[in-house]
Amino acid sequence: MNSSNSLPFPNDLIIEILTRLPIKPLFRFKCVSKEWQDMISVHLSMVLPNTTGFYIMVNSTIASEPGNIKFINVHPNGFIMSSSSDSVIEMTNLDFIQQSFIILDSNKGFLLLEERKITFLDDEQPSQYLVCNPLTKQCISLPKPKYGYNREKTSLFCYKDDNYADQHHIDFQVICYNGLVTEIYSSKTRLWVESETGPRSDGRKIFFSECVYWLEECGHSSRLFSSNGGGIRGINFPCAKQSTYYEQLLGVSGESLYFADSNKSRFMVWSLVNGVDWCMKHHITFQTVIYPEVDWITEKHPFIPLAFHPLNYQLVLVVMNNRLVMYLMDEKRIELVNELQNEFFPSTYRILRHRRRYIRNVSIFPFSPALLSTCTPCIEDT
Repeated sequence: MNSSNSLPFPNDLIIEILTRLPIKPLFRFKCVSKEWQDMISVHLSMVLPNTTGFYIMVNSTIASEPGNIKFINVHPNGFIMSSSSDSVIEMTNLDFIQQSFIILDSNKGFLLLEERKITFLDDEQPSQYLVCNPLTKQCISLPKPKYGYNREKTSLFCYKDDNYADQHHIDFQVICYNGLVTEIYSSKTRLWVESETGPRSDGRKIFFSECVYWLEECGHSSRLFSSNGGGIRGINFPCAKQSTYYEQLLGVSGESLYFADSNKSRFMVWSLVNGVDWCMKHHITFQTVIYPEVDWITEKHPFIPLAFHPLNYQLVLVVMNNRLVMYLMDEKRIELVNELQNEFFPSTYRILRHRRRYIRNVSIFPFSPALLSTCTPCIEDT
């Protein structure tokens, strides 16, 4: 008997058994004993980074049909793992959701979904929203808001309340804006509330360090704003001559907020320091980028950033020559994503509409179970 646990089996054998189990029961088994909690926590710390990457929704008008939602596994070290892995498919698939849906947003290991509407006439009607945890296969339906909202103007924000006794309890807010009204749903109150102070903008919100940030299109350029509930302020861009709204990216990776700017000759990335100052993290001309040798790359193409990796800002999903590829900053090279090489996205400089991560027929959602959450708040359907 191994003295380090209460079972007549060695730890190595127990861990081998645990590695063959789905993620959901592992969270429950952590309650068995302190020894099991420690062993499973170590195991999850190795497994969960393998579920980090991007949900990619192709042709969102029929996104609930098989094959139209892909999960691309990208480890924080830059290794692009095969999505054909049985364990990865089991952990990230959304087959447990009964409704026909589209993905609206992703935040800290949770997804915001919208029940797919049948006709375009339904777009102005209030939507049925769902919040799900793909790893634990839990999904809850929210009560419908008062108004209808465009999916571009709907955001999810998840957080832990330090005053809550259960360390695994997760609270969240869903924020919607339709050009006139802002409605906010809170998992604490289980109600939608119209807000007069919420940020009223067409851009999707980025929640970071108790503030809300967003890019806003202004003619052929853009502006950056933030709000902490006490007012809205503009933030100066780090570059004097910026690119167009559609060639910029604002996003959170790890514990920092980053801004990327791309044009026909170079690509630059900054991090925001103390909510005010910018620190340059990367600068490169496209002529010095290392490109893979494939038949569809005939020259040193520029690329447009679409999403930062949720745990490593040096990994950026970009569109280049009408293909989705990964740019690795530290190696200054383009990495092919094998699962996407058969996908072709037309019109590189005209595909980006309303937002950088939306292409005409593809939507991208960075995903990472950073909170190691075991459940979503229990909310009854209404």
